[in-house]
Amino acid sequence: MSWLAVGALGGTTTLALAATPALSRLRVLRAVPGVGLVAWLGTSAAVVGASLFAGPLTLLPGHGPEGVRAWASCLLHCQHPMPHHHLAVALPVLVSLTVAVRLVVVTASLARRRSEAVRRHRAATDLLGRLDERSGALVVDHPTPVGYCLPGRPRRIVLSSAAVATLDEPQLAAVVAHERAHLDGRHHLLVAVAAVLAGALPGLPLLRTTRDQVELLVERAADESAGRRHGRRVLAGALLRMAAGLVPDASPGTAPDTALSATGANLATRMDYLLTPPPRPVAMASGVAALVAGPVAAALVAGAGLVVTMALVCQVLSLL
Repeated sequence: MSWLAVGALGGTTTLALAATPALSRLRVLRAVPGVGLVAWLGTSAAVVGASLFAGPLTLLPGHGPEGVRAWASCLLHCQHPMPHHHLAVALPVLVSLTVAVRLVVVTASLARRRSEAVRRHRAATDLLGRLDERSGALVVDHPTPVGYCLPGRPRRIVLSSAAVATLDEPQLAAVVAHERAHLDGRHHLLVAVAAVLAGALPGLPLLRTTRDQVELLVERAADESAGRRHGRRVLAGALLRMAAGLVPDASPGTAPDTALSATGANLATRMDYLLTPPPRPVAMASGVAALVAGPVAAALVAGAGLVVTMALVCQVLSLL
């Protein structure tokens, strides 16, 4: 099935190149973060999945079903058989093996590194923290106002003493709700999936952008959840007051790299959507339209890339 495998690689590459600028321009994906997460992660997973299964397609006996051969011949008017050896087999197999190995290595490395970081930080907060009765969070003495959450059992929300002193009661409740939304939505897993996909094909801009966008979108999702409960301006005020007091520090009072911090991931963009959100009916209608039109557009782009790739391969074969 070399025809289909090589064409699939071409379609996948076309989709990856076209999706990055297209998705980045859609404000609705940030206004409705759930839709944005589906769009970015779904597109990236499709690209990695197609790359992963291109090799097995090539290794199937013969040149695939008669329908595939007839379709290629009719559509492209190409009478040249795809050679079932050399580059026609080696390229898809090499891509699939590389992606498979990197997926395993990156997943294992990321899981080990994040688990160790959470374990160490949990031990530090157990030793240094105290339970705050007002918020239900664990408070650690530190001069920098920060708030973040740690996944696992038990789930934990951590605030610095500076954050508790800086924020009034409604603002403190909004920050805690923000972190609880991260835990309830299992946002750590979404960030980890995006990091694994980016590690599978590190040279692909789509996957690097997806990783950055997912980090922003999980913060947006938590902002929306906390903003609905406690007020958008209350949450925005809390985040800005905390951000104003941030200073670089590596001690246990600050959030580890693996934690989701309330003031992380492009705070300026988050403030824009918090303080000037689009009307909810408009945002929801745009989100539904994006969910319906997105897969259709992605299929058309990938299909066009597949056809163009097969046409180019046919032209190359005609010269051999």
